Amino acid sequence: MEALGDVGTLVESGYFRNIFLHGMDRHSRAVQSGDLRIVGVNEHVIAPEDDRFLRDIAEQRFEADYAHVESIRAWRPTRAGVPLQAGLERVRDASADPDADLMGPIVAALDVDATVGEISGCLREGLGLPGDPFEFAARRQPPGIRT
Repeated sequence: MEALGDVGTLVESGYFRNIFLHGMDRHSRAVQSGDLRIVGVNEHVIAPEDDRFLRDIAEQRFEADYAHVESIRAWRPTRAGVPLQAGLERVRDASADPDADLMGPIVAALDVDATVGEISGCLREGLGLPGDPFEFAARRQPPGIRT
């Protein structure tokens, strides 16, 4: 490479672009000729009308299970507050320590009825991030974009 000249000059002259274009062209020809077989592209291809794998399920609209939501809302206040908070605090502390084993605190938090969402929030907080991922995403939005 060094014998060809300055890298900046090679970039400006299109040397590297030419290498990539020829590589992409060779790849495309190999796929089209069948020399390079890719499942679903030129090998074992299924016609779109025959490809129904999970499509019937994916196209269904699912109604929210409001009864389940209400049962969770009713269950949350029944949990023991002090053990729950202590368990979540252990998860938060462990996630802040790069050398800590997280499995023990996570299992202990589950044993005191912490939800996976609450545990995930504590893991994020231990890393210095907001516990709510949507809050984190909102902070990262470019100016002028509202979520």
